Amino acid sequence: MRSTAPLSLLPWLSAALLTAAACTTPEDATDLGADEAAVMGGTSFDNTCPADVQAYVEDTMLHARTAIASTAFSQCLDQAMRTGITMAGASIGPYRKCNGDPYYASDIATQVARALAATRSSNSLAFSCSDVQGANASAGLGTYELVGPERMNLFNWFFYAARNFYLLPQCPLGGSAGDGTTCVVNPWGAGIITHESMHQHGYTHGANDQAGAKTACGYGSDPTWHFQVNTAPYIIGTCVDMVLRQSELTCGPLDTCPAGSVRILDGVGATSCHCEVDPGVDPMAGGPAAIMNGAGNLDVFVRGANSDVRERYYAGSGWWPWASRGGAVASQPSAVVYNGKTYLFARSGYSGAYANALLQRVYDPATAAWGTWQLVDWTPLGSAPAPVVSEGRIVVFARMPDGSLSHNIFTGSWSGWIAVPGGGVLASAPAAVVANGRLMVFARATDRSLVYKYYANGWSNWISLGGLIQSAPTATMVGTRLAVYVTNHEGIVHQIFSDNTGASWSGWMAFDGAVSSAPTAMMAGSRLIVFARGTDGALLYRYYENGWTGWYSLGS
Repeated sequence: MRSTAPLSLLPWLSAALLTAAACTTPEDATDLGADEAAVMGGTSFDNTCPADVQAYVEDTMLHARTAIASTAFSQCLDQAMRTGITMAGASIGPYRKCNGDPYYASDIATQVARALAATRSSNSLAFSCSDVQGANASAGLGTYELVGPERMNLFNWFFYAARNFYLLPQCPLGGSAGDGTTCVVNPWGAGIITHESMHQHGYTHGANDQAGAKTACGYGSDPTWHFQVNTAPYIIGTCVDMVLRQSELTCGPLDTCPAGSVRILDGVGATSCHCEVDPGVDPMAGGPAAIMNGAGNLDVFVRGANSDVRERYYAGSGWWPWASRGGAVASQPSAVVYNGKTYLFARSGYSGAYANALLQRVYDPATAAWGTWQLVDWTPLGSAPAPVVSEGRIVVFARMPDGSLSHNIFTGSWSGWIAVPGGGVLASAPAAVVANGRLMVFARATDRSLVYKYYANGWSNWISLGGLIQSAPTATMVGTRLAVYVTNHEGIVHQIFSDNTGASWSGWMAFDGAVSSAPTAMMAGSRLIVFARGTDGALLYRYYENGWTGWYSLGS
C-alpha cells in the first residue's frame, strides 16, 4: 500500500546522494515486452473519411493499442508464431514465413521479437476511406524500417460498423448476441487495422487467395500451409482480436475502466484482467512535468484523462487540489520557467493540419493568469516536446516523425524547427539539460539503449550508454552531478549518473516499485524528487533522505 506524505517532510540532501544503490544487470536483449515505447502513434484522416467512420476508427484504435501493449498480446504472438495458439474460439499459427518477409533468414526467436517490435511501432497511421462493397481495408507493402505515417485505405466494413455496430449497446462478445450484428465489434476492426499495419512494415501473405498466396510465398502444392493461418499479418491481427475477445469473455465489458484505459486479460490463460492504459497517450514517452515556478512553488503538470493538462502545486504547508489547464493534447506536457513566467508545452491532440504540432500556454505571475493555448506552428512532431533554458533562450527539442531530432528556439519569437546535425533514429521523446554549462540531450534509441549528444562549438555524435530501456529519459543536475532516470519494461525506474559531465558514468541502479510512465527528476531547491505515474493512475513521487524513500501517492 502506498502512503501519502506532505512535501514538508522532504529532507536536505546528503552528500552521499546516488552512491549507495545496488547495481543491476540490464534485461536480456530478447525480451518480448518492450521493443517500442509508443504503440501506434497518432491518427489522421483525409477528407474521404466521414466523421462517423473517424469516430469508430478512433475508438477501435484505443482497443487495438491497449491490446498490443499488453502482456497477453506478447504471449499470444510468441506462442502463435512458434507453435500456434487457440484462444477465444479461434486458432492461428504457427508462423511459416512468406517470401520477402523481414528477417526471413533469422531464427524464430528473432522473428518473434522483430514482429512484436513492428506492432509496437510509434509511427502514426494515416487513413483514407472508400465505401466499396464487400471489402474491409488495404495497405501497400512497405519496409521493416518504415518511418513516417503508415498509410491504409478503409472500405465498406468500417462504414457499416460505424453506422450499425457502433450505435448499439455493448454486449458480451461470447454471447448469442456477440456475432457482430447486435453489439459493438471492436476486436475485428482492431485486428484488421493491425493486419494492414504489418503490410506497411514489409510482412505479406502473398495474395488474397490460397493458390496465389502459396505460389507467391514459396509453398507450391504444400497442403499444410495456409495464408490465413501461417502468415505474420494474419497471426498478428488475429492475436489482437483474440486478446480483446478473451478479455471480455473472461472479465466482462472492456470499457468499464477509467477513461484512457481498457480492461485486458492479465496473460494468455489468465482468469483475471486489469485496466491497461492506452499507450496512445504516450505514457512511456514522457513523465509528469515538474518545475519550481516563478513564485518558488513546486508545480506539477500531467495529461488528464480528457486529454487536457492538469496542474497541482505545493505551496505553504501542503498540496493544492488538481486544476485543469485545458487544452487538447496528445502527449505528456512539459514546462520551463523563463523570465519569471511558466511556459507550458505539449504536442497537440488536434486533427487535420494541426495534428501533433507544438502547443504552448504561458502563466504570468504579474497578472496571476494563464494565457490561452497557442499553436507555435503546424509542424507535426513525433514525440512530446522537451524544453530547456540555455544561454537566455528557451530551446525545445522533439523527436520528429522520421525519428530524427530537431529543436525550436524562442527569444521573443520562435525560430522554427531546425534539424540537429547527426540525425539518428530515436524511439522516444528527448530530455534536455544544461550540465555544468554544456547543453545535453538524451533519448532512447531504436535498439533500446540510452543515447545522448552534447553541444560544444557544434553538436557531437550520438553516444550510447547501453542498457535496455523502455521509457523516455529524464535528466537533472544535482549540484555538479548529472543524473539520468529511465524505466525498464517492467516499469522499474533505473538511474545512471556522471560526476564529470559525461566523461565517465556509473552503472545502472534500480528503484523498487513499478510505475506506468517515464520518470521525471527535478531539484526542488536542494531536494531531489522523482515523479512518475503509478500503475493505478495516481501521481507518485519519492525523494532522497540518506537513501531513497518509497513511492508516495498524490492521488489520481
